[in-house]
Amino acid sequence: MNRLLLILLLAWFGTAQAASVDITSGGSNGPIVVAVGATVTFDAAVICDDLLVQVPGSEGPKGGNSKSEIEWQIRNDTPTTIRLVAFGVDWVCLNDPGGDCGSWEFEYLKFGNPVTGAKKIYKNMSSVPTSFSVTPFDEDVGGGGFKDPWLDVAPGQVVDIDEIEFVDSGGNKIDPMTAGTQVEFTVTWRDDAGIDYVQVFTVTW
Repeated sequence: MNRLLLILLLAWFGTAQAASVDITSGGSNGPIVVAVGATVTFDAAVICDDLLVQVPGSEGPKGGNSKSEIEWQIRNDTPTTIRLVAFGVDWVCLNDPGGDCGSWEFEYLKFGNPVTGAKKIYKNMSSVPTSFSVTPFDEDVGGGGFKDPWLDVAPGQVVDIDEIEFVDSGGNKIDPMTAGTQVEFTVTWRDDAGIDYVQVFTVTW
């Protein structure tokens, strides 16, 4: 019976186009020992990184400039609206000839089209080297009369990430970035149902 439940779980998540599914029981993904006839409860953590996608080729330094700012686009490839409420980013310095990436910190994110009047999300928020953990939006984004701190992305809709800025220890963006600097970014968006959408891309200056 438990084997059938596991098969059904995998089949259901497969229809949701999950990129990966981590199934555990009691917090363990190792062998589960139970008495005959006992009930086993499975927990499934789903990472849906193929539903809210980073538009291929959209990533790069903002406007093609040499500053420590990047831009890209995201697209909702699901048949339903996704309400985003949180964002996080990790980065790995693949090539850092000037030590720029190795010393910077995340400062803020700002949305572009179709969002209008969006403030800088996470303005003056702190981060640790190589990571800004998934954090609820802390400024107005758009949508509804109150411009609540969430963003609805309709089916098929493309949203511009106008920029995310990284700063040095003094709080200043780096200008110019050393030519040849290459950074791999792992971006995580979280929706109001607690589902994470992961995007991985590389930017070269």
